[in-house]
Amino acid sequence: MKLNKGIMYAALATLCIGQASSVEASAQEPNTSGDQKVVTEAATVNGMTVDYTEQPIIINHAERPAVEIMSPLVGQVQNADGQAPQHITTNATYMDVLTNNDAVHTYIFTVTGKTKVTWQYKHVEQALWQHTLYDGNNEIIGSKEINSASHGLFTTYEKILSPGTYYMTITGNEVAMDEHYTFTLTEVLPKTFDDVPAEHPYHDEIGAIQQMGIITGFENNTFEPEAFIQRKHIAAMIMRAEADVQLVSSPPNFADVPFGHLYYQDIMGLYRSDIVAGKIIDGAVYFEPDAHITRAQLAKILVKAFNIEAVDEASYYTDIPEDHWHFEAANILASHGILFDNTATFNGDAFVTRADFAHVLYRAMHIVK
Repeated sequence: MKLNKGIMYAALATLCIGQASSVEASAQEPNTSGDQKVVTEAATVNGMTVDYTEQPIIINHAERPAVEIMSPLVGQVQNADGQAPQHITTNATYMDVLTNNDAVHTYIFTVTGKTKVTWQYKHVEQALWQHTLYDGNNEIIGSKEINSASHGLFTTYEKILSPGTYYMTITGNEVAMDEHYTFTLTEVLPKTFDDVPAEHPYHDEIGAIQQMGIITGFENNTFEPEAFIQRKHIAAMIMRAEADVQLVSSPPNFADVPFGHLYYQDIMGLYRSDIVAGKIIDGAVYFEPDAHITRAQLAKILVKAFNIEAVDEASYYTDIPEDHWHFEAANILASHGILFDNTATFNGDAFVTRADFAHVLYRAMHIVK
């Protein structure tokens, strides 16, 4: 779907549904007759120009009889701007308008298999919107406020969902009154690595960061999950994961990372942010991009890269003295449930496999702060 460039105040949310499962309409198919209009070619609706490309545009008019509906939160009843919950499915774009400042529009969809959800927004100039996702137990999975400070295209939340029913609510404030919002529910079938079967313990995490573009694997469509990961690949993946990277110092002249090295920018980005320091050998500074990395080293890097703080002061491991250099980092990760093994030993000198790195990186990226 393409919106005319003259549309200044429309919020565009793209909800991408992934994995090889499908998303179906819950209980009822979307009503495309009566008070709704299906647009299958270029048209102007409520002052908005829509260019039909690949899928129908379902226009929801707010002239249905006002009804009180149960919100996704148990025990709360609200008037949803005269609109009952809408059952949505894939391959359709939904457009509507909030006509009062306390309106809440509720959408329902059902996941039949493990599924990845991504929210994206753009074309928000002045309006203030809140998009929230609930699971079938009425727990908030993710919520994002979109306002005039937002620019460009944002991926605001990503989550692998289990089978079940989910609710999506859209709310706005007085600035958003009478302004259109549009979202598209799209089903994506991601490619999978040939050597990461569904029963692999980190299949979901590897698949999720693959969809995010953080990992690409090798030319033969393999990931080599049990191989030890190299330092240069860690630098690249952390940079792609949009860690908390800032320019705080001048880059060194790593003897083994010359300008023009394939991973030069990634390695320098981590160094400038004081996330990595390199090693001095015979007076020269080396990064050792092809070397493997230990659990202790990775713990320090992740804590710095994602600015992770402990949620308690517990000591989770019996094999790390309190005065050891990686004691704090290992326990910070453990306080968030980021573990290499479910044991009381950390084994800080053990090398990190590619599967282990995908697992802990995904967990570090999704810590709620």
